[in-house]
Amino acid sequence: MTDPRTESPPHLLLAAAPDLRTHLADAFSSAGFTVTTTTTCADVCAACSDPAPHVVVLDPELDGDRSALQAILELRAQPWMADVPVLLLIPEHDAAAVHQGQEAGASDFATRSAPTPLLCHRVQQMLRVTRTLHDLRNSESSLAQAQRIARLGNWIWDPRDDRVVWSAEVHRLLGVPDSIRT
Repeated sequence: MTDPRTESPPHLLLAAAPDLRTHLADAFSSAGFTVTTTTTCADVCAACSDPAPHVVVLDPELDGDRSALQAILELRAQPWMADVPVLLLIPEHDAAAVHQGQEAGASDFATRSAPTPLLCHRVQQMLRVTRTLHDLRNSESSLAQAQRIARLGNWIWDPRDDRVVWSAEVHRLLGVPDSIRT
């Protein structure tokens, strides 16, 4: 995944039907994004090679629902795209599109008719969440490394459920087989 803390403007890949493409590209550019557009869903994966975008906005109206969902599945199959947020633009009142998009791996949804300032804010929020997850993973990795070096671990007991969850290092120190999970 591209580091979400880069100093340059965030790179947004926009795959939208002609009726939205220019308008959204201008709006995202004005909001500080570097925008790359594609004209077919098939081009989405090719446009996500190097460097990977920080966020993808995908409109199923571009080539049809099937192509958009397939594009999301193909994106998620690429290791460097696994955590890149994908905003799927859907028709109003289409609950099935939300369910299908979730199954394919879309991160969030907005209607095609949503006001552009709302879409820009939504994408910025998606990037904030991505940064927070990135920071959390780095913190967890750092904690695990420190626990390995110090040969100590931590555990949490939930008395309401009478459930104990312990760190990987406690698991290793106690010699518990990997087949047993807490």
